[in-house]
Amino acid sequence: RPPGAATPSAQTVGLMGALLRGDWARADLSQPRHQAECSGLVAAYVQWHLEHSIRSLRHVEHAAGTVEHATSTVEHATNTVEHATSTVEQAAGAGRGE
Repeated sequence: RPPGAATPSAQTVGLMGALLRGDWARADLSQPRHQAECSGLVAAYVQWHLEHSIRSLRHVEHAAGTVEHATSTVEHATNTVEHATSTVEQAAGAGRGE
């Protein structure tokens, strides 16, 4: 186990399972200390994921900017190819006397 890892009691884990299943009767019968432990673990879990999601938004925003740049580059390359094709076709037509 990594340092700082939680070691919840079996009753707390059982309460978490009951909550996940929607077994409110079993959850209501749990002891307040297990409810408090469960609440703390859920709060820590949510906080960790919120913080990491916020940090990962920078990567998403950066990736979105990279995609926009790549899209712009592809569009520019497509326009360049279309222009070059048109120029070649005009040159070929001029060579044939058209």
